Amino acid sequence: MPSRTIRILRTLVALAAPLALAFVIVQLAISREAPRTLAAWKTHVGLSPDELLARHPARTANAAAVALDAAAARLELPLLKEVEPDPPANDSEGPPAPRPPRPAKVWLDGSMLDGHARPFPPELETLLAEQDAALGGVLEVLRTSPPPEWPEDLQRWPDGPRPHFVNYIKLQELLCARAIHASQAGDPRRALDELALAWRLNASLLEHHELISVLIAVAVMRQHAFALRVVPGASSAWLAEREPLHPKDAIATMLLLEAASHYHKAQHAEWSDVGNLPDGVDFAPVFNPWLRHMLLESARVSAERLPLVADVSPCDVDALELLAGDLPDLRRAIPLQPAESYLSVLARGGRMELDLELTQRILELRSSRADGDVTDATPSLVCPGRAWITERVPGDKRRVHLEKSETVWHPDKGPDLSLEYLE
Repeated sequence: MPSRTIRILRTLVALAAPLALAFVIVQLAISREAPRTLAAWKTHVGLSPDELLARHPARTANAAAVALDAAAARLELPLLKEVEPDPPANDSEGPPAPRPPRPAKVWLDGSMLDGHARPFPPELETLLAEQDAALGGVLEVLRTSPPPEWPEDLQRWPDGPRPHFVNYIKLQELLCARAIHASQAGDPRRALDELALAWRLNASLLEHHELISVLIAVAVMRQHAFALRVVPGASSAWLAEREPLHPKDAIATMLLLEAASHYHKAQHAEWSDVGNLPDGVDFAPVFNPWLRHMLLESARVSAERLPLVADVSPCDVDALELLAGDLPDLRRAIPLQPAESYLSVLARGGRMELDLELTQRILELRSSRADGDVTDATPSLVCPGRAWITERVPGDKRRVHLEKSETVWHPDKGPDLSLEYLE
């Protein structure tokens, strides 16, 4: 037998022993982790992961979602169409062409950073004019139909049906920009009417029981809160009349549901490969047991920690870090779905509630006609122990800001609303 073949065989034998040992160790860990996970769920959640998933059975899109999909398709933004995979990269063709900019997104991001509505650029004016009829059709469906219900199947996580999120974001950007444009054109009533319809549409996404849905809804909420701050005629009564949104609670719920999906996939999935591997390579015999253990551990620790989220304020960054510190960073460790860190996810919902609270204070301030020196401290419901301070500053202007706002959690990417307002 050639010496090269002998060397290869010796190498394979040398690798087989540690791989077999690793396989046995992981299998033993799984046999211990599964009952520990189930016990943790019974203790901290009050039911098993499968029982929680059973409360949210699979569903298809309702008639309102189908009608909205058809209307959005006129904008080339179908909401129920399956997302086609990206074509394989071809190095010989060079880097992929940059995606064309979205005028509504660019304008909204810049305006939010400035804290006021920038002048509308010509390309956005042209886009809104060209798509006026199609956007009107979308708004008419929203006006005459019940809220859409989006398809979902949590037991197929992360491959279950879902809305076309990219197109949903693009649609909301256009609706928000259109509403602000109407207000600048002297029609604030129409602006608020259309903003109310976009608000109700976004509330429907909170009912799609998947974490990415809530995170997208939170990003859109931020755009809506900004619109309320710049549209004349917006009032605190308008905001109070809308369906209350509780993004922090929704994120905590979705994280728990995702953890239940981790358990279900670890216990019930039949995997032949793990994806994201070169063609012809199958590490399933070694990798799948390790992945199952990761999923079970994530489900267990999540059950122990996530019920505490509702009591943590976005102003208490130390508590958030402690809460998130023991959560396995599964979202970055395995190629299931990319997402932010747990700390960022946990804090984002509470920060959005803080943004909505400041929006409410801004609208109340606009409706008041206080003269002379103004000093007011309104307790924050989102950040107990802190207050929104209203005071008059030089230039006969009024300023609203949160006490110790420099210690509040801030997102690590994307435009953010300021926690201070100056008339």
